Amino acid sequence: MRAGFMTGTQTAYTSAILLFILLSSNIINLFVYEGIQSDFTHHIAFITDGVKLTYPIWHWSLIFIVELFGVALKDAAIFVTTMMCLGTFLVTAFLLRRYTDILRNRIPWYAFALSILGSVFLPGITAHMYLGVGSPSVWHNPSSYPIEFLQLVGLVFILRFYEQRTAVPLFLALSVLIISLWAKPTFVFSVVPAMFLWSLFFEKEHRWKTLTLPVLCCLCVPIPLWFQIQNLYGVENSREAGLAIAPFTIWAYYTESVVLAILRALLFPILVMTLLLRTDRTLISRFHGLAWLNLLVGMVTYIFFVETYDGEIGYDGNFAWGYYLAMTPLFVAAFIDWANAHQQISRRSTIILGSAFAVHVLFGVLYIAKLFVDRSIL
Repeated sequence: MRAGFMTGTQTAYTSAILLFILLSSNIINLFVYEGIQSDFTHHIAFITDGVKLTYPIWHWSLIFIVELFGVALKDAAIFVTTMMCLGTFLVTAFLLRRYTDILRNRIPWYAFALSILGSVFLPGITAHMYLGVGSPSVWHNPSSYPIEFLQLVGLVFILRFYEQRTAVPLFLALSVLIISLWAKPTFVFSVVPAMFLWSLFFEKEHRWKTLTLPVLCCLCVPIPLWFQIQNLYGVENSREAGLAIAPFTIWAYYTESVVLAILRALLFPILVMTLLLRTDRTLISRFHGLAWLNLLVGMVTYIFFVETYDGEIGYDGNFAWGYYLAMTPLFVAAFIDWANAHQQISRRSTIILGSAFAVHVLFGVLYIAKLFVDRSIL
C-alpha cells in the first residue's frame, strides 16, 4: 500500500460512518426543525422552561454544547443526537469485530444495516409500521438515543465481566448501569433481572462469581432509582401520575394482534434462536442469551404495567420502552450468532435467515423513506 492511501477496511469504515452521519442527522432534522412528531419539541421545551427531569443526560448534553459553542438549541439537539446515534453504530461495529470472524471491511456495513432495521409491515393486515409493534431502530424519541448507546456499552463491560470475572470490568459495568439511570431507567429494570436469571441457570461453572454484578447493582441502584420513582409517581409528583397493573391494555390499544406484533418486530432473532436450538444449543452465545432475557423482562413490564393520570389509564405507552430498546442488542447478538454458526447450518437455513434479516433492513429503509415523504412515524 502506498503512503497516503487508505486500506480497504479504512475506506469502508470512513464511507459507512460518513453515510450514517448524513442519514441520521437528516432524519433527526425532520423531528427537530420540521416537528413531524412532538417528542423532540417537548424535550427541547423542557430545557427552555427549566423543567427538572429524572432522565436528563440528553438535555444536559444540549445545554453543554450550547454554552460551549454558542449554537442554537435546536442545532445542538441535532449534533448531540447524531453523535449519540453514531456512538451506538460504532459500539455495534466493535461487538461485530470482537465476537465474529467477519471480514474487517464488511463490518461497518453490517453495523450500518443493524442501525436502520425496521419491523415487518403487512399492508392490508396491519395498520401501523411502528405503533404497537416497536422497532430495533427508534428515531423519534430523543431520550432513547443515550440509553441505546449506554446499554450497548454496558453490555460490552457485562460480557467482559462474565468472561474475566475481574474487578475492572465489574466496576465499569456497574458504573455504566448507574449512569444509564439518568438516560432512561428502562435498561437497568430489564438487564439486572436478566443477569440474575443468566447467572443462576446458565453459568454453571462460575455461578456465584458472576452473581456479584447483579447483587452489587441491587445494592447501588435502589437509592437513585427510588428518587426517580418518587419524582415520577410519588404522592406530590407534578404530573399527578401513578402506576397500575392492567395486562395487555396498552399493547392491545395500539395493535390488532399482540402475537403478530411480536413476530413482525422479532422475526429475525426468533428464527435465529429457533434454528440454533434445533441445531446445537452450544452455538447460542452468552450475549445472545442475555439479550433474550433482557428483552423478555422488558416485554413482561410492557405487558403488565400502565401509567395512570388522575386515576385514569394513560395510553402514552412509556412502559413499552424497556421492550422496544431491548430489541437493539438482541438483533446484534442474533446476527453475531448467525455469523458464527454459518458453517454448522444448512444452505437452506442460511437463505431463510438472510432473507429475514434483509426484510428487516428493507422495512427499515421504507420506514425512513416514509418519514421523509409523509412526515409520519406511524
